Amino acid sequence: MLNLLLIICFISYNLVEASPSGASIRPLSEQKEQVIQLFKQKKYAKACKQLEVVMPLLTRKLDRLEMQFLQAYCKFYIKQYEESSNLFHNFVEQNPAALKREEAVFMRGYSLSFKEMDVHLDQTVTHTAIDYLEAYIADYPSGCYLDKAMQALQTLQERLMKKSLHVAHIYFRLGLYRAAMVVLENFKRTYPASFLAEAVDRLWLESKQKLAKTA
Repeated sequence: MLNLLLIICFISYNLVEASPSGASIRPLSEQKEQVIQLFKQKKYAKACKQLEVVMPLLTRKLDRLEMQFLQAYCKFYIKQYEESSNLFHNFVEQNPAALKREEAVFMRGYSLSFKEMDVHLDQTVTHTAIDYLEAYIADYPSGCYLDKAMQALQTLQERLMKKSLHVAHIYFRLGLYRAAMVVLENFKRTYPASFLAEAVDRLWLESKQKLAKTA
């Protein structure tokens, strides 16, 4: 009997040690409250870690929604922007009538707008962020986050402008002057009032002159 009690105590001790702060044997309500308190204290990394324990235990849809929303914000604040956007997107797709739908629709694009993308790299993330933000504006033309959405869109469009000009410069350096001119002409049609208009016109003229010399 004594040996059996010792074995039970040993197993119980290891179960507590195996879970963060004994989370698996604490009431779920306490675990949820801990997440909320960590979030309020702006301890987002710790809240994310705790959410990894709590989320699989939730069976009620409303509980999962609440924690999923906090998890998306935690990812945003620790600068994991793509994960944050995905979580907000899933929230929107799974809960079309949720009270926080507008906020989630906005945040799925706003989160991505913070992800730094070198103009030398593929801009798929930038285009996705633009699509999401434009979807927000279309769904909520008088929405609470309209100003922030417009500001983020402007930043994203400027990133695409720089990318387009960068591509034109590559064609120019490679001696592909006609291709450079095509890119620059598309640029002027797409962004007629761009802050890069002068640089675009200058490169277009240089490309035209170089092309004339090679003709």
